[in-house]
Amino acid sequence: MIERVNLHYLLAGPDDYSLKVKLTAIKHSLGDLALLSMATTSFEGAKLSPTEFRLNVQATPFLAPARLVIVNGLLDRFQTHADADTGSKKKPKAEDADEFAGIIRSAPPFTTVVLTEKTLNRTNPLFKSVTGVVETHEFPLFDKPRLK
Repeated sequence: MIERVNLHYLLAGPDDYSLKVKLTAIKHSLGDLALLSMATTSFEGAKLSPTEFRLNVQATPFLAPARLVIVNGLLDRFQTHADADTGSKKKPKAEDADEFAGIIRSAPPFTTVVLTEKTLNRTNPLFKSVTGVVETHEFPLFDKPRLK
């Protein structure tokens, strides 16, 4: 197996098409797509436990040159949201964000983690923790004049 540079990505923005094109390019950069499909796991960030995330990030790929772990909406989980019933703000646990960031930072060289988000808030505690480890790509919607 060839030693790879450990790259992780944060793909964010409302332009789903451009985000999916970039995700496809990342997949192609990791080798044979048929083999990679057996070593790719996707999760919804709202439901993902740190333990499940760690187990999948640390798992050795079987027959594939790399492992790809895609998590949709993990950063959103660490945003402060207003409670629908009480209107009070619910603040996420900072130690959970630190745990997820630590898992990404300590990922083995054969694993690539891709975080996908609809919006990107640069004050998000998880974003602040992984800024130096993930390559961030933003995909805003085009302004109408640019579409002409």
